[in-house]
Amino acid sequence: MAKSVVTDNCVVVYVCVTLDSIDAIDQTNQRFGAALWVTLTTPIPHQEEKKEKVKELLTSFMSQESSNSQAWITARNRVDSDAVGFATIYFDETEDGRNFRLSWSLIGKFGEAFELQDFPFDSQDFTVSMNIRYPNKGLKMVLVTSDNSRIMPKALSLVQHAWRNPKMHLWEEVVPNRNATAVSRHVLNATLSMNRVPNYYFSNVILPICIIPTLSASSFFIPPYDVSSRLSTTLTLVLTAVAYKYVVAQMVPPIGYDTILDRYVMLCFIFLSFVVAENCLAFQFQHISEREVMIGCALFGSFWMFNLRIGLLFLKAAGRGTHSRLSRKFDQRNRDDLEDGTDYHQIAKLSDDEDAFSGEGTSQYAESSE
Repeated sequence: MAKSVVTDNCVVVYVCVTLDSIDAIDQTNQRFGAALWVTLTTPIPHQEEKKEKVKELLTSFMSQESSNSQAWITARNRVDSDAVGFATIYFDETEDGRNFRLSWSLIGKFGEAFELQDFPFDSQDFTVSMNIRYPNKGLKMVLVTSDNSRIMPKALSLVQHAWRNPKMHLWEEVVPNRNATAVSRHVLNATLSMNRVPNYYFSNVILPICIIPTLSASSFFIPPYDVSSRLSTTLTLVLTAVAYKYVVAQMVPPIGYDTILDRYVMLCFIFLSFVVAENCLAFQFQHISEREVMIGCALFGSFWMFNLRIGLLFLKAAGRGTHSRLSRKFDQRNRDDLEDGTDYHQIAKLSDDEDAFSGEGTSQYAESSE
């Protein structure tokens, strides 16, 4: 890690996040539980005056009171009143010298806007968003990620059967500084990206709902003139499919788009509707009843072609790595950093345009200490 000193009234602070645990992932209410440590570290300047200013800045975070005269760190997306957070500051002796180190713990439940278009073959970003504010008394922090951020070995012990391929990112939102002379503000985000394990939904939803339309083929073995027996069979299966649609609706929050699972259940419902229509038309028109074998092959062939696509999605989900929205962006950024040959990792800043990363404003404040 490149050592840094205070220059031009700025202090480079290395950010390290340790995830102790993540649990209680509740997608219907869009929240999750997490426990993590956030550590802010900066080398102690040689100049006594600058040393006292840096110490005063970090010490001010030990107070959690929200007043304009003090600094504080709060969780922006905390959704429960039981969450706790406290900070301690201490000196750290390392091979590189002496550091100021501020550690802040955060435990609680946090809100998350799930992206469920690919559910249940989706990847999700679980973000703890922290609001860092401090009085701007001639000293400004510049946040840089360290290489020490990590996920504890047992952090995923409660969710490891439902989620896998964890990957953690630190990033900072661009905050308009409307009150530059009084208070400085950073929005620091720690995001854990993971893939969902779809086995539960495949076994308990996709496979049963696939069997229901397949069973409707039994109606083709009933003579066309016995339309009441045919319809009693297929309409019973239609009602069963409708019941599954309600089950699937309770697995996701009330969102304004359809998931893959929604579309699959709806396709099964539409397919059963075609079978019901065929049963009625075969009774009414003789030329249709004479071609039932060909019509049935066409219907069930197209249905199983779509099921083949769902099976391929399941196999792909079983072997893929994390590819959530943020993971794709940071993978690209890491590749760019390797090409640049930088010796530290800068926190990526996301503006209102989620596709735009800003790389300005950090390198000029980082330099080797004397």
